[in-house]
Amino acid sequence: MKLAVSYILPGQEAGNSGQVLAMPVTGPERFSIERSPVEIGNTAVLLISALYTEHNHRLSMVIEHDGVDVLNAACGYISEKVSILFRLKDGTVINLLFGKTF
Repeated sequence: MKLAVSYILPGQEAGNSGQVLAMPVTGPERFSIERSPVEIGNTAVLLISALYTEHNHRLSMVIEHDGVDVLNAACGYISEKVSILFRLKDGTVINLLFGKTF
């Protein structure tokens, strides 16, 4: 499982932070990311924690920015990919794309 992070800084063009690979936790049905840092532009860092359980197709995620939780999300995952968009207080738009392949 992979999680791709892209962003749009206020007044600038889109950027890409790369991909964070989800690692197996307890066998082939659970994958997780624990407080994985992802740079947004040159100044911000998001800490991403996520858990995906394959047998019930459930994705849970917590995103931290500047020591504060800025996103807590959970969803059922039955399609090929899941996209979650949110905006930081400074106006930066974050797009998270989760899936098996890209």
